[in-house]
Amino acid sequence: MSMLLKVSLRRIRSAIAEMRPLKLIEVHDERYLIAPRGQQYLAQVAGFGNAVGRYARVRGWGNGFDSLLRHWEHTQAENDFFLALARVARERGHRLTWLSELEARLYYEAGQNWHSFLPDGRGTYIAGRKRYEFALEMDRSRSSLERFRGKFAEYDACVSSNVLRSEGVEALRLLVVTASWERAEAWRRTALEVKVRLPVFITTADRLAASGIDASIWLRGDVTHTESAAASPKDYCFECFSEEEDKG
Repeated sequence: MSMLLKVSLRRIRSAIAEMRPLKLIEVHDERYLIAPRGQQYLAQVAGFGNAVGRYARVRGWGNGFDSLLRHWEHTQAENDFFLALARVARERGHRLTWLSELEARLYYEAGQNWHSFLPDGRGTYIAGRKRYEFALEMDRSRSSLERFRGKFAEYDACVSSNVLRSEGVEALRLLVVTASWERAEAWRRTALEVKVRLPVFITTADRLAASGIDASIWLRGDVTHTESAAASPKDYCFECFSEEEDKG
């Protein structure tokens, strides 16, 4: 909060202490959720008046926060990723728009069927005149290849429809953070099998922690290489990072 709002940690703690007795937030083992009264306050500030339900749906909160609490470790990993990227943006003088897991969800009709687009988060990274639209998948489980195929089918359907354009997204790329290079290989193999139609960048949580998001640590999941995932050439997730390194 301190980093995103650009205020001191002392002010954050003071504000939290004020909001708790006013019942604007709820505390769950030091994880803070916006309480119903807090949603009423935010709806008023955003110009929705008393239409709290409509405001919650616009923000992606219509079904509450239960899923985030049930899978709080996964949610924390998502938030850590975006916070790290926000730090990079701040250090480099870039900008980041961050949509949480709830806010990134899209439900849309294509043809005669309804589809869902459920990434673990979505964002826009802006470096000067360069703009990178991306979705995030945090792979912390032991899901089967069938789940990977299902995920890529979800992305393919969304990219093929006009729903992203209606959100202002012209070109989407997928960033995947997984547990090991073996898992990264499984993601790449599946992406190539289904002929995925968007750029896919994959790395491991350990490599991410050691080198940082803006390092050349990302495997192209949509590009064929003869080497294993661990030995394959690595790239930057956003080309602007490479260009700035070249200038340096």
